[in-house]
Amino acid sequence: SPSPPVKCESHSDKQIILFCIKCDIPLCMTCFSDDVHNSHEIKSLETAIKKRRVDLAELIEKLKKRREDITYSLDMVHQMLIHLEEHLPAQNIVVAKTMMELKE
Repeated sequence: SPSPPVKCESHSDKQIILFCIKCDIPLCMTCFSDDVHNSHEIKSLETAIKKRRVDLAELIEKLKKRREDITYSLDMVHQMLIHLEEHLPAQNIVVAKTMMELKE
């Protein structure tokens, strides 16, 4: 079902039907008639909303991929940490032996 009309903040008796791409704001016809937006790219509100949804869906996909990459990296760091912890006692012995040899 279609959303109820959204009223303009500046002109409460007017419906928002346009979107100024440059200013990134919704417009009613009265706002659009102001000289401020004459040279700006204007889209219908419906078109702007569809574009924004596509942009957000693409961003969500990028963020999901980034999350996967970060999760993989964290996994690798965790595995390295486990490996280091497993080999730490042996390395401590090597260091201790080397220190004793150096003292002799």
